[in-house]
Amino acid sequence: DYRRLAELATSRLDNLLRLADASPRLADLATVKEHLPPVTALQSQALELARTGQRDAAWTVLHGDEYRRRLSELADCLAECQGAVKAGLDALLASQAAHARAGLAAIAVATPILALGSLLLLRRAARVSRANDEARSELAASERRFRGTFELAAVGIAHVGLDGRFLRVNARF
Repeated sequence: DYRRLAELATSRLDNLLRLADASPRLADLATVKEHLPPVTALQSQALELARTGQRDAAWTVLHGDEYRRRLSELADCLAECQGAVKAGLDALLASQAAHARAGLAAIAVATPILALGSLLLLRRAARVSRANDEARSELAASERRFRGTFELAAVGIAHVGLDGRFLRVNARF
């Protein structure tokens, strides 16, 4: 039981120290390295005393003034770390919220502009389509007039190609 408790305390210490090493930007976590070893040293001392049968001495170590003071310092340090982490997270969340607001503002501005651009393109396409329809209609009317004039002319008319062949002739021809 004592061995398992010692292993647990050691693994937790190692994890916390790795966290402090991995987060150099959080200066408060680095101070954990200063406050944690004295606490764990007193705990290891108490575990060793208990393992050797000196339970009263172990009890005295774990309930003594030095251990309480060291625990209090560690608790204060961890509270500062928690505050630093919370402040960092709050700043990150505020930055993300600002980016989200800027993105929404850009979308809010761009959407009407895109809608207006689309409307203008649709109007232009409709105008071009109407112009094409009118041009086709005028061309068809012009061709009807030409055919009428060509077919009903009082004189013979022939269209001859550059090679001398007849392309079209009217009935009078």
